[in-house]
Amino acid sequence: MILIEYWFRNTEELTRFVESIDSRGLPRVCPAIVLEKIK
Repeated sequence: MILIEYWFRNTEELTRFVESIDSRGLPRVCPAIVLEKIK
């Protein structure tokens, strides 16, 4: 298991990141906690 912490400006960036990881053949991507900072 690999735990990574990333900060994204919006949910679109998060979606693109998860899709890019998923397309590379990782068995499972589970964003457990999603924090969105409201400007």
